[in-house]
Amino acid sequence: MVRKVHLFDTYQTARREQRLRHGMLLLIAILFSWVLWTLVNWPEYRSLSGRALWLEIGQDLLEHVVEITLLLEISLLYSRLVVAAFWDAEKTMGKLILQVMILAVLNGLASTGMAAAYQAIFPENEGLFFRILFTDYVDLSVLTTAYLVSFLINRYRDEEESRLRAESEAQEKELSLLRSRVQNQALRTDNHFVFNSFNTLDSLIEEDPDQARRFLGDLTDAYRYLLLYADKELVPLRDELCFVRDYARNLSQRYGGVSVEIDPVLDASDGWVCPVAVQSLVANALKHNRHGRADALRIRLRLDGDRIVVSNNILPLVSPVPSAGTGLRTLRDRYRLVSGRDIEVVDDGTEFCVSLPLLKSESHEDLDH
Repeated sequence: MVRKVHLFDTYQTARREQRLRHGMLLLIAILFSWVLWTLVNWPEYRSLSGRALWLEIGQDLLEHVVEITLLLEISLLYSRLVVAAFWDAEKTMGKLILQVMILAVLNGLASTGMAAAYQAIFPENEGLFFRILFTDYVDLSVLTTAYLVSFLINRYRDEEESRLRAESEAQEKELSLLRSRVQNQALRTDNHFVFNSFNTLDSLIEEDPDQARRFLGDLTDAYRYLLLYADKELVPLRDELCFVRDYARNLSQRYGGVSVEIDPVLDASDGWVCPVAVQSLVANALKHNRHGRADALRIRLRLDGDRIVVSNNILPLVSPVPSAGTGLRTLRDRYRLVSGRDIEVVDDGTEFCVSLPLLKSESHEDLDH
């Protein structure tokens, strides 16, 4: 019911605007036509004076009101028909010239008909036919040209709005697909982390129950983080670092030869990052490099201007892990989605670096801390 009322109000507003435009066009057409008629008939007016002059002017003005009103309606009728005939036609200069030529012929026919009618009503007035023919043809040319230009402007505006609307819908669809892909990838990352952690816990329970309890405490904190920020686009860097530290302690219990160094300067930063973004880079370094007693994998986190850099020394695996690069691609998509900024990746053969933009907290006041 509310929608129907809204549509009715919109329709009434459009009708009022249409009537107003029509009235303004009619008024302008009458004034233009009367001035043009006065100039054409100036010698006749000069021969009159006093009351006769004003009566002639008043009569001509009244006749023009009736005449131009009729001409306006006629010209709008056949102008709409011409415009409708070319509505779906390709916009070319040739088609535009063809419309102008058709309107010129129709203007000639209408003005000829009006001139013939005047000559029949006032047969004693010599030269009236050609004067009416000339003035009416000029009036109709101005009216139809104004209508055609108005149509072209409105058509261009409508097409531009349609194009912008289509682009907006396409961008929204692309963003929706991107969000879906990012969420699916984040879910796979979370599940992978939890699955590996439970495997580690299972082995520690028998080997070292005390260490298993400490590991379980870290795992509980990490999983609480995942649950807390599962549906967030951004999280405070300090919370992400706490998660990374829990994850690093898990790594030290599960593997040898792996160290995660976090620059203390990062703890004082008030920046924001995508959740699990830093942790996923640490996990990525672990996945694609050797690590053990003979091979020390060093993963470093540091601040570089308004970016956080995660780097590691490169220790190629004997049997490289197949990778489609979806991790970094998804991380890049996430940052483009939430901030319009990109991640940076540098691989010089000895060190692999990924830098993430740090966003300011005032840009994300709507997020929960």
